[in-house]
Order: sequence, then structure tokens, then C-alpha cells
Amino acid sequence: MREHIEAEITRTGLGLKAVVRGVKNRPENLTVGNVERSLFGDYKTIRADVYAFYVALYASLPDGAGTDTRHLRRRGIIRMDSPEGRELCTDFERLNIAPETLCDLYPEIESKPITLYKYFTGSRKTMPEAEYERLRHALSDLASKGEKELAKLRSIASGKVRISKDYLQDLQTQIARTGQQPEALFAQYPELPHEVKPARIRQWLSDIIRHEAPERLEYVLATYRALPDSTP
Repeated sequence: MREHIEAEITRTGLGLKAVVRGVKNRPENLTVGNVERSLFGDYKTIRADVYAFYVALYASLPDGAGTDTRHLRRRGIIRMDSPEGRELCTDFERLNIAPETLCDLYPEIESKPITLYKYFTGSRKTMPEAEYERLRHALSDLASKGEKELAKLRSIASGKVRISKDYLQDLQTQIARTGQQPEALFAQYPELPHEVKPARIRQWLSDIIRHEAPERLEYVLATYRALPDSTP
């Protein structure tokens, strides 16, 4: 069972998540994560209808389907290394608008900022065509704005401020001084703003999230500053 699906993944170049992208007629309550755990993890069983669905779906695909741009396009999927995908990435880089700002300005975009970051950096190889069209419209709309307006959008997003390099350097210094990674900080101080999670702080540090509410930034930094130095 597992060997058959592994062979199909190798043959088509499409993993369990990619192969169902754009497929509407799925078994009820299908969860890719559960399928992965059933086939390759610690689950001992898999629903018969789900397994049959995957077997039939893979059987309907040609060899190398995951790298066939035309085949993917017919399924409503855009490869990020296709001409369309590369053009989208080029427009994003040229406009220099943070993923979070895009999501704030264009709520019709369904992806989260971290997902947009993965699209634009190439770590996620394919994108639903509907989301591609939403992003293409958003970037085209931004490109029509003047440079002054774009500069303002880069610095202010929905009441948030640009996270400065000085702030990030200070935060990194405090993390090193205390020896407390964001996860440990939140374990000690559960009263920290619920909108800010350890993963979000890491996204600040990685330049994925470039704007944040100033009170959240100050609260996190003040909490770090109040901690003692780490002990050897």
C-alpha cells in the first residue's frame, strides 16, 4: 500500500498535498495530514475510500505530471518557475511590498503571509490558479500607484509600523543575552499579547513580517529586557 503510493509520487513528481490541489470531488473530510500519517507515519489504518481515491487520482496522471506546466494549468495550478510564476515573483520583488501588507490591503487574497513568502522565495513550487489571479490583480493595482503612495504603503500598514533594523538587532541581542528563545519566553509569560506567537517573532527576525503594531513590538522587547542574563 505505502510502496504503491511512494512509487506514484516518484513517477508523477506530485506529493500527497500537491496531487489533490485543485481537485474538487474529494472524499468527505479528507485531511492530507492524516493521509500522510496513515501511509508514512504512526497511524495504522487508512480509510478505504481515501486510499482508493489516491490510487485512482495518481493512475489518471501521466509520468512527470508535477513538472508539466500545461498539465498543471489544466488542473488550475500554476508552477512558480513557469513564465507566469516568474513574472509574478519579479513584480513582487520590484514593488517591495511585504507579504503581510499585501494581505492587509487585499483581503481577497486567501494565503497567509508566510505562504506568500514561500511562493515568492520558491520554497513552495505551485500555486492555485485562482490565488495567482488574485495576486496578479493586487500587484497590478499596486503598480498603478505613484511612488510616493507606494513608499507610504511600505512604511505603514493597517496602523502598524515598519520593524526597524535597530529593533531587530536589539531583539536579537536580548535573545542572546537571556538565552531565551521566543518559545521559552511565551512559556514563562502566557499573558503576552495573544496576537503575537513565537512563530510571529521568528517571522519578524526573518523579515517575513515587516510591519507590526508598535505596542506589540514594545511589549515583547520590554519583556525580554526585564529578564536576567542567562547563566552558564
